[in-house]
Amino acid sequence: MNKQYTDDNSWDRLFFKELPKNGVNVKNYWFYRENVVKVLSEKNDTFILKAFDSKFECKVQLELSKWFKQFEKPAIGPIGAFPSKKRYLKWNEYYWVIMPFYEGRDLHYGNLDDVRYAAEAITRFHDQASVPQELYHKISEYKLYDKWKRRLSKFKSLAQSETWPKEIVPLLPEMIFWGEWALDEYNHKQIDALFEKEKQNEQLCHGDVAPHNFLLPRNGEAMLIDYDLITAAPGMIDWLQFTNRILPFWKWRYDKIAPALPEACLQLFRKRWFLQLLVFPTDLYREWNRAFSSESHSSIEQVSRFTQTDFQYRKPFIKRIINHLEQKRIG
Repeated sequence: MNKQYTDDNSWDRLFFKELPKNGVNVKNYWFYRENVVKVLSEKNDTFILKAFDSKFECKVQLELSKWFKQFEKPAIGPIGAFPSKKRYLKWNEYYWVIMPFYEGRDLHYGNLDDVRYAAEAITRFHDQASVPQELYHKISEYKLYDKWKRRLSKFKSLAQSETWPKEIVPLLPEMIFWGEWALDEYNHKQIDALFEKEKQNEQLCHGDVAPHNFLLPRNGEAMLIDYDLITAAPGMIDWLQFTNRILPFWKWRYDKIAPALPEACLQLFRKRWFLQLLVFPTDLYREWNRAFSSESHSSIEQVSRFTQTDFQYRKPFIKRIINHLEQKRIG
């Protein structure tokens, strides 16, 4: 058994007392994280146990799962019920649910077919993610501008207070400029109108379209397997994040990824406000903020290597966007 998260026999009480009481006799278990566990039953059935911090969060996730289950091909991996018919278990300050375990593989954004599989899964999610009003109002609203403003502020603070790798120091002014330019150019009127339109449709976005949140089952279509960060926002938030995550794998060559993108994403590249948003280096800020917060030398080294490689391709991409938009403004 994986004992990474076990300091005593407290976990054993969950796996060998609470779960058997609810119809699951555990043969073995493996932790992915403290709140995500792969379980093998004595019947050799495999499933996932996942925990949430609050009862409210757990119930919202159950309602979301129920909503998506109604579709012939649900866009997200559904939550099941324990054999005892309980939908969740309260144990050790967590609320635990049970989910199917799917055989398959993660996606990789350096593979164009995988980019296409992920885009199809996102499209299917958006088609299914207009939820009932009662459920919609339980989902937190996404505040893009406020989130980015906080992220940039923290990055700028770290730029002044931390000791940076010498290779990164000359890059910091430009990295900060990109964020400040994008926030200065942020089109509140158009973006707020888009948010308001989707609010009328009770539309959700997934909020975390990282490659590890997709699964490609054998003989199946890609699905989203983690929806903890689902938020009340237009689908363009997912496409913005998706694009930002893909482009570094392709040296910021839009022409290389365009054949794998659906029209819903491609049409955004014809919007001035979307191009302005692409300038904001949210991934660089996120990873540097995390690395310094972790105080991990290896994390800082890893982000440093990525930044040095990425910067040489991202810089001309951003320069082309800014020049293009400035020329159109003058014209």
